[in-house]
Amino acid sequence: MDYFKTFWGGKRKYLSKCGGMLDASEAGYITSPGYPLEYPPHQNCHWVVTAPEPTQRIALNFNPHFEIERLDCK
Repeated sequence: MDYFKTFWGGKRKYLSKCGGMLDASEAGYITSPGYPLEYPPHQNCHWVVTAPEPTQRIALNFNPHFEIERLDCK
């Protein structure tokens, strides 16, 4: 079973699915399935992150080592 780890509001939450809805009422972290190992093949996780109020904004900050694809990807 693949796990997508979310760390929201200081509490650890392990979701046994890849994708879904997240309420961003507090700051938190999202990591890829199997983190810190490489991203599993053929995974395509879609998450919808919503703010508690329509006027609030969500800021996404990516780790400086974030890669969309490996350099040797063919």
